[in-house]
Amino acid sequence: MRSLLDRPVAVFDALVASVRNDWVPWVVTAALIAFACICYSMLVLAVTSWRLGRLRRETRERAEEEARAAAEYRQEAIERLRATHYYLRQLSEKLGSSLPQEVKVGLIQAENLVVQPPIQNGRARDREFP
Repeated sequence: MRSLLDRPVAVFDALVASVRNDWVPWVVTAALIAFACICYSMLVLAVTSWRLGRLRRETRERAEEEARAAAEYRQEAIERLRATHYYLRQLSEKLGSSLPQEVKVGLIQAENLVVQPPIQNGRARDREFP
C-alpha cells in the first residue's frame, strides 16, 4: 500500500525538479500564452472597432433620414399654412374685412374670444351670441 502512495509523490518530485532545472520550456510556454492573449485582445479590439463604425454609419443614415422627413414635414406644413392664408384672405375679401391688406396678424389666443358683428347703419346686428 505504501508503494502506491510513493510512486505519485516520486513523479511529482521529478516534475518539480525538472521544472526547477529546465525553465526554458516554461518561459516559451508563458510567452506563447501571453502572445495568444495579445492576439485575442487585438482581435476583440478590431471587431469592436468594426461594429462601432457600422453603428456610427447606421446612426448617421437614420439621422439623415429623420432630418429629411422633418424637412418634408416642415415644407408640407408651410404649404398648408400658405394655402390656409390664401383661403383666409379670399374669405376676408368676400366678407369685406375692415382691416387693410397690410395688417399682419401675430398671435391670436382664443380662450374667451367673442366676435362682435360689424356695425351696420349705426347699430349692431340683432343676433344672440352664446
